[in-house]
Amino acid sequence: MNKIIYILTVLFLFSACEGDLDLKPISSVSSSNFYNNKTECELALAGVYHTLGNQMVYGKTLGITAAYGTDEALYARENLNWPLSTYVFNPSSKQVEGVWMYLYRGINNANLLLESLPGAEFKSEEERAYFDAQARFLRAFFYFELVKRWGNVPLRKHSVESLDRANNIALSPAVDTYQFIIDELEAIAPNLPMPKSSTIGKATQTACWGLLARIYLTRAGFPLKHLPEESYAMVERYANLIIESGVHSLNPDYKTVFLQEIMGIHDFREIIFEIQFENIASEGLREGGAYGSANGIQTLMSKGPYAGGFSYAALPLVNLYDQDMDSRYAWNIANWKVNKKGQVASISETYRYYPGKYRRVDHVDGQLIWLEQGNISKNETGADFPVIRYSDILLMKAEALNELGRGAEALPFLNQVRLRAGLAEIDGSVVAGLESLRDELKNERSRELCFEGIRKYDLIRWGDLGNSLNELDQQMVAADIPDNYQWLFNAPRNFEEKHTVWPIPLIEMEENTLIKQHELWR
Repeated sequence: MNKIIYILTVLFLFSACEGDLDLKPISSVSSSNFYNNKTECELALAGVYHTLGNQMVYGKTLGITAAYGTDEALYARENLNWPLSTYVFNPSSKQVEGVWMYLYRGINNANLLLESLPGAEFKSEEERAYFDAQARFLRAFFYFELVKRWGNVPLRKHSVESLDRANNIALSPAVDTYQFIIDELEAIAPNLPMPKSSTIGKATQTACWGLLARIYLTRAGFPLKHLPEESYAMVERYANLIIESGVHSLNPDYKTVFLQEIMGIHDFREIIFEIQFENIASEGLREGGAYGSANGIQTLMSKGPYAGGFSYAALPLVNLYDQDMDSRYAWNIANWKVNKKGQVASISETYRYYPGKYRRVDHVDGQLIWLEQGNISKNETGADFPVIRYSDILLMKAEALNELGRGAEALPFLNQVRLRAGLAEIDGSVVAGLESLRDELKNERSRELCFEGIRKYDLIRWGDLGNSLNELDQQMVAADIPDNYQWLFNAPRNFEEKHTVWPIPLIEMEENTLIKQHELWR
């Protein structure tokens, strides 16, 4: 671990803003004089959760700037300020370094809490087990974010105590890291609560099962393809546990799911795990995210909700929808914007669409509606980010069943998602055979889960990222995009095989003498 990571993680909790790189540790707060009781452990756990909302984690980077550059969404500027989505990143890129650093910061803070729990005072061992489960869930979550991007990574199970200790940890094979994550989550699931109003934003049993299903699905695909039959069977198992729990269900209205996220209305029926944000920038605190401002409908008003229109919905996604029948289309895809006067204006270009899922404003017959409540910041929003939704569980189960050769059993779960969207059920004769149903499931995942930070790693585990970017290129060429919009081709034309993994940050390579750069980046 490099010196910056060490200074910022050892024994301290930190705020979520990128500017906290300049903060100094408070020397009176350490593992020896903190973590003494339930109240202090609650504060420590909140600090670990806080990492999720950091701008370099899911405050912006992992859910937006690193997730785009696919057949779903593109960076909508000529510059290369989003290098992770335009495929110009390298081992020295700020975003590569930042994501690595903050994920390991979260891991270190989780380790500190775990190491201190045995000596803390609790009313019962059940309370202690709860904190243990929460911290291990988050540590596993951070490791999953690392391993799916970097592959082989240092597996740090203990807090950092010295630079020497930090520097002398070799890379663990990705398959071992996956097994560690799985073992952790399977061990702690019984100690997590079932979802209820008081658990929203926290790990629960169903969130743990949902994360396990996603991990097994990822492990079964490229590049590992590790124990695929066993992994798909485990996807089915954990999806079944969620479905049979009776706790979760599809909201009858797709649009309402995201309106609630934007407006801070918490409903755990469809949202199994979410990252919560709050817009309190006016109070001098940064607890907001970028959902709706960095990836929303362009809204250029000088006062009120603002969105620069930094991303476009990609043509392959637009063309996947039945625009007349699919109720998701009008919510997810917007061919309108708001000018500086607050007037709604339609967009005539057939290649220019904005992601609408996290919009800050809506309109009815041209009458503008502000969706956000309370204090409104220009660049930060209080929109929560759904990490795992029930519809994803249904689609993961359908995919696993199909890969196990049980396509007929998969159809009812796919059709639940389609019916909610206003589409007709798919008959088995239309998707007879593993390949045809596989293609339909890939398309349905895009229509349903677009802009939720999932697509790029779906494409990677299917081995499809390069091919899908080629198809994107072809569709844009066919759309006759004018010369002054040629930068839309940055992602498909910059992409190389090496971009399916991230390079280990250069600053880490300089400090840790036991690790080597990924072979694709040497």
